[in-house]
Amino acid sequence: MRLIATIGASGIELSHNYKVNNKVISAQTSFLALAEYFGITDIVLIGTTQSKERIEPILKENPNIKMEIVEDFDTQTIFQKSVSFIEKDTILDLTQGFRHYPMLTMLAAIFSQIDNSKDVKNIYYAQIDDHTKDVRKEVCDFTFVSLMQYLDLSNMVRTINTFVKTLFVLDEYIVDENFIKLHKELKEFSIAIFNNNYEKAFSEAEDIIKTIKQIKKEQALIFINSHLSILKQETKKIIALQDKYESQRLLNISRYLIEKDITLHSITALYESMVAFLDEEVKSKECDNFTNKKGNVVSSNTYQKRNCLKKSLNKYSKFIPDSKDFSKLLYKIDKLRNISAHAFTSDNTNTDINKEITKAIKTLQKIYAKRLSKKSSVDRLRDAFK
Repeated sequence: MRLIATIGASGIELSHNYKVNNKVISAQTSFLALAEYFGITDIVLIGTTQSKERIEPILKENPNIKMEIVEDFDTQTIFQKSVSFIEKDTILDLTQGFRHYPMLTMLAAIFSQIDNSKDVKNIYYAQIDDHTKDVRKEVCDFTFVSLMQYLDLSNMVRTINTFVKTLFVLDEYIVDENFIKLHKELKEFSIAIFNNNYEKAFSEAEDIIKTIKQIKKEQALIFINSHLSILKQETKKIIALQDKYESQRLLNISRYLIEKDITLHSITALYESMVAFLDEEVKSKECDNFTNKKGNVVSSNTYQKRNCLKKSLNKYSKFIPDSKDFSKLLYKIDKLRNISAHAFTSDNTNTDINKEITKAIKTLQKIYAKRLSKKSSVDRLRDAFK
C-alpha cells in the first residue's frame, strides 16, 4: 500500500491529534497519522523546495519517505508526477498543499481510474474540529474525512451517462457498496443485451430499478439523484419493451437499439422478430419435424422450425397479413442482416441500413396489428390468465 500526500509550507512546531475512524493518533503531520493507522511505509510527498525545508526533520527521521519537489508554477509536472506515483492500493492525503497541489492530485486520481494497474483506495482530508484554535500555537484535534465518495460520484455519473447513450458500461473502480451493486447490474445488463439474451436483460433491468431506489434513500448522495432519475427513466423504457408476443417484443428491442445506432443487433432482433411472427401465426405442423442425415425423423428445434417456415413462406401466405409485403421485407432484412455482419461495411452502408430498419419497423407494426388467427389470439389470451 502506498500513501501520497501533498505538502504545503506549514511548520511542524506541534504534534496534533488526528482521528482516523474511531482511533486518535498524535502526530506532527496528517500523513504521518495516516501512515501509522494503516501501517504504511511506502510514502511519497509532493511539494515545493520550501515545503521540503519545513519538514526536513521528519525526512531525516524517516528515510523511507520519498520527497518529490515540483515548483508551484509547473502544473503539468504536478499532474504527471501524481499520476505516475499512483499504483495499486494507493491512499491520498490532501490535507495540506500549496494552492493547486491537492486539486491536481485529486484530478490525477480521477484520471488514474481508467488504468487497471492503478487504483485509489481512499482520499482523506483532515478537518480541524475547533476553528478558533491556532494550529501553530495550540495542540488541535483533527478528524479525517473521506473524499472517496466524491470520486465514486464522478465515476458513477460517467458510467450512467455512457450507459444511457450506448448501453456500454465503463470499467470503473468504485468503493460504495450500492454503487458497486448498480455498476455490476448495469454490466450484466450490457453483456446480456449484446449477447441477445433478452430475458436476462429484462431481469437485470428490474434489479437496476430496485438498486436505484435503494441508493436514493442515501441523503448524502443527493447530487447524483438527477442522473439516477435519468437512468431509472431509461431502464423503465427497457422494461416496457416486453410483450406477450415474442415477435412484438423483438420488434420493440430492434426499435430501441436502432435509436442508439446499434445497427447489427437491431437488424438481428428485427429478423428474429419476423421469423418469430411466422412461428406464431402459421398453423401447420409440416415444419415441426425434419429428417436428419441418418434418415431419422426428429423434432425441429426453434431455429430449424423457423428456418423451414421462412423457406416455405409462399405455402403459408394465407396465415400472414399482407403476405407479399411481408415476404419481400423478410428477404430484404435477411440480406441486410448478412451485409451488416461483414467487416467491409462503411459509414454510408450503415446509414442506409439504419434507414431501412426504421422503415421496416413501421411496416411491421402495421402488419403485426392485423394478426389473422383469432383462435391464436384467444388461445394466448387464455394462456396469459392461467
